[in-house]
Amino acid sequence: MPYIAGKERQLRDALQAGDWETAARHAHKAISSVRLFGSAKLEALLRQIKDGDSVLSAEEAQQALSAEFAQVEASVHSWLAAKVCE
Repeated sequence: MPYIAGKERQLRDALQAGDWETAARHAHKAISSVRLFGSAKLEALLRQIKDGDSVLSAEEAQQALSAEFAQVEASVHSWLAAKVCE
C-alpha cells in the first residue's frame, strides 16, 4: 500500500532526524486516514506525536509506529483479498 508506506516513511525519516515538529505535522495528516483503517492504537500513537505528549524516545516511537503500520497494512491486504474472492 503506497499511501500507508509513504506516511510511515515520512514519520520514520522525521523521527530519525530528531525532528519532532515535522513528525507532528506528518502525524496530524495521517490521523484521519488511520481512523478509516480502524487502528485505535496507531491513532493514539499519532496523536501523542502530534500533541507532543509522547513519552517514547524517537527510536521507541519509530518502532511502535512501524509495528502498528504493519498491522494496518496487513489488515488492508486481508480485506482486499477477501473482496477479490467475492
